[in-house]
Amino acid sequence: MPTTTRPCDECGTPYEAQRRTSKYCSTKCRTRVSRRTSKAPAAKSKALDPAGGTVTQLPTAGGPLDETSPANPNTEDMTGSLAEQVRKSLTELRALDTISGAQAIRVARQIDRGGDSGSAVATLSKELSRLADAAKVEAAPRIKDAADDIADRVSEKLRLVAQ
Repeated sequence: MPTTTRPCDECGTPYEAQRRTSKYCSTKCRTRVSRRTSKAPAAKSKALDPAGGTVTQLPTAGGPLDETSPANPNTEDMTGSLAEQVRKSLTELRALDTISGAQAIRVARQIDRGGDSGSAVATLSKELSRLADAAKVEAAPRIKDAADDIADRVSEKLRLVAQ
């Protein structure tokens, strides 16, 4: 293609376009436009949905949607923060004072804080579930069996011998 003179889309300066698709006179103008458009607010929801339908807003990690939202059918179950709900559950199980219980509260607070990506919230939720189960196991009363009785007798004899 022969070179043509055209104005730069950014600064308006005429330049020799080497391609018919070129828009800018220099890397500086191209970079300036690129940086400006990358800081622009996100496009409308419908523009992001290639099917042309509407995009339903899901609850964020920071908390539930408002009570009037049709996308939130379980509003009565969504009172308080996740950390409060986890604390209440762990208290009922007498597992709040375990190491896993303390870690579960910390993970729930991170989820409540929000600002994490969807995949991060999914990972944190999975970890929260694992920690809650571990706290429940840690808090469960330990049932003594025959091996425990033998271990107790051996330690008692060792204690007597050491005196």
